[in-house]
Amino acid sequence: MSYSFDTIITRENTHCYKYDLRETVFGNANVLPMWVADMDFKIADEIIEDITTAVNHGIYGYTFHYDSVFDSFIRWQQKRHSWSIKKEDVLLFHGVVPSLNMIIQLFTNPGDEIIVQNPVYFPFFQSIEQHSRVVVWNELKKQEGTYTMNLESLKKSISNKTKMLFLCHPHNPVGRAWNKNELEELLAICKQHNILVISDEIHADIMFGKKHIPWASLSEYAAQNSITLTAPSKTFNIAGLNISAIITQNTLLNTTIKNYIKQNHLHGINLLGLTAFESAYTKGETWLEELLQYLTHNIEYIQDSLQNTPLTFTPPEATYLAWINFSALQYSDAEIRNRLIEAGIGLNDGVSFGKGGEGYMRLNFACPLSTLKEGIQRIKKSFSL
Repeated sequence: MSYSFDTIITRENTHCYKYDLRETVFGNANVLPMWVADMDFKIADEIIEDITTAVNHGIYGYTFHYDSVFDSFIRWQQKRHSWSIKKEDVLLFHGVVPSLNMIIQLFTNPGDEIIVQNPVYFPFFQSIEQHSRVVVWNELKKQEGTYTMNLESLKKSISNKTKMLFLCHPHNPVGRAWNKNELEELLAICKQHNILVISDEIHADIMFGKKHIPWASLSEYAAQNSITLTAPSKTFNIAGLNISAIITQNTLLNTTIKNYIKQNHLHGINLLGLTAFESAYTKGETWLEELLQYLTHNIEYIQDSLQNTPLTFTPPEATYLAWINFSALQYSDAEIRNRLIEAGIGLNDGVSFGKGGEGYMRLNFACPLSTLKEGIQRIKKSFSL
């Protein structure tokens, strides 16, 4: 089957965070929204058909999880990422960010330190602060147009209060797909200091020319001393169905999470989320392959369009997010934001991702090429480029 990614689909008035909050976020209801990390593409027809079947049944009662739901996910991880996991390693939940918040409360205490590698997805540090834990900022190093982990700085930042590290893998917003050497060096540090790694791998299927390496696949130690969080939401554009997976091969960690879910009655997963989860991981691969080709062309368009301008852009190794450097224009972050809004485009401010985001904006290019062209045109218009 061939899928169309060029079709413009109106998303206004659909309870859509990305489109229906433009006035609230940007003070302008007419900006072209290229901020929130969901896609402007219709999901795979196969998933729509399975959801439609569930809807047409007409009864939406309490749910439990068939083995086939877990089997689809386990097969996917093995085939796409060469990662072998078992049903008992996997817990289903309502989203990666809710999982993150639950894990903070279960495995750290107020005052404990948690490491993030900024600039990074802002719920990482917001969640830490909201639960009275301490954020340890370990800023990524810029190196020849890309980013690397600053492992020397990381070693120095660890204290006896440091209990956990949040790994954004692949990294949002800078688009790095961490390689095996980087991950193994980080693992050695975490092992030496007995730090629990929480690996957010929600973008793992959106890879360009590289193979994702699951953190827990690095070694038995990594598997036993980590929790992986992922979901089909980024891959298949079903974030509104609120379903995710928590994976840990450590029996104690797994049991602790499972008991918390049971005690707090958090186990009921949305019926349509369950349906879409299994359908996506069973029938969505062809759609994903075509999506990745389309996104690759969009990356090439951004790269070509920004050549010979002061704006710099390094093509991401993963994610459908462009991390664009406006620093050469020598405007403040507020001025960059305001000029873009005046020209009719809404992006994520780089500073919202923490220190190291100054002078940057994040653009979501998971949209029809015609939308992307209009967005880039408005960016250029903002600064008369």
